[in-house]
Amino acid sequence: MLRICLILSIALAAPNVFSQPSWMADNAAILGKKRLNEIAIPSAHDAGTYAIASAKRTDILFGRGDGLSSPDNKRAKQLLSISGLFSKWAKTQERTTAEMLNDGIRYFDIRVCVNEKGILMTCHGLYGASVETMLEDVRRFTEKYPRELILLGFNHFWDRQYQIERNKGQGEIEGLTAHNWSALIGLLKLKLGPKLVSGKEFTPASTMSDIWRSKRGRQVIALFDSDDVPDDDLIWKRKEENTWVEGWEMNNFKTGTAKVLQNAKEKKYSDKFFAIRSSVTPDDNGRLISLGLVSGDYPNSASELADTTNPVVFGWIAEEWAGKYLINLIWADYYNRNGLVDLAKYVNGIRVKIKKGDPAAASKWKNWKEPDRSSFF
Repeated sequence: MLRICLILSIALAAPNVFSQPSWMADNAAILGKKRLNEIAIPSAHDAGTYAIASAKRTDILFGRGDGLSSPDNKRAKQLLSISGLFSKWAKTQERTTAEMLNDGIRYFDIRVCVNEKGILMTCHGLYGASVETMLEDVRRFTEKYPRELILLGFNHFWDRQYQIERNKGQGEIEGLTAHNWSALIGLLKLKLGPKLVSGKEFTPASTMSDIWRSKRGRQVIALFDSDDVPDDDLIWKRKEENTWVEGWEMNNFKTGTAKVLQNAKEKKYSDKFFAIRSSVTPDDNGRLISLGLVSGDYPNSASELADTTNPVVFGWIAEEWAGKYLINLIWADYYNRNGLVDLAKYVNGIRVKIKKGDPAAASKWKNWKEPDRSSFF
């Protein structure tokens, strides 16, 4: 009860108040004894989407011309590109990788695509930042802050050439060609080789002190959610549990997230990293998006969705779940608007002042109901 009575939760309108870039090193006495999968780590969902540009040209509909439409973009979703609606939902972050690192973000969800020129990009229906740009920002940050642990979560690999070789349409199958797997691993090692933590020497159950006592400067963990990635001592393959919660109705989302936390409490993820999320995902049928087009009670962009769900989920974490459950990766869209890093500090037992959430956001989200009808799209 005492914990609940503390001044809690997240400021909705504090985009210019961020945490210090050395928050892990500054709190070594608290974090050092914790296992890596017992540390609350602020995480950016679809981290490369900050670079997504507004997409309005009709040739995106046909996947041609300016090359904005990425290999994960199914034909049905390309219809949204005509009005520019797609980019409003594809973009989930507004801070660059360098800014995220300085803000205190320590996990990056990196969805890899290969564009028409063979360049490794991030994507979410549209191309975001290049993988090289993100890795270079990480390299520069680690040179300055050698005791900050950074997790790079590479997943959802999309390559049009790979799809063509398997007679699949755009967005129908994930995977990279052998050449592009080699290119991705080569780029990772080129930029961060001396910084990468060995997946043979350490596990998610290792402690922060274990990492800090190892070779100086080993501080980046490269997680790959694929069985096809080449075996390598510096690659952590399948070390992150899939804990995605389906659906966007509030009560169902809370129940699903609580189940993830209960599983963690029962040590079902003891050898892996695991995530809980405030990043609610619209359904594939486009119902939530279509509701936003016809009613002001529903979100009309990913940013508006995050502005509603973040303060609610963060409130659950601070007021109901912190101290009761293990909390590891905390994923969020537009994390900077709602105090994610301070929340993670609080969960870790670091003294930080956080404010109460917005009850109006919870009320608004609670009223969202999935209609019992056919898809809008």
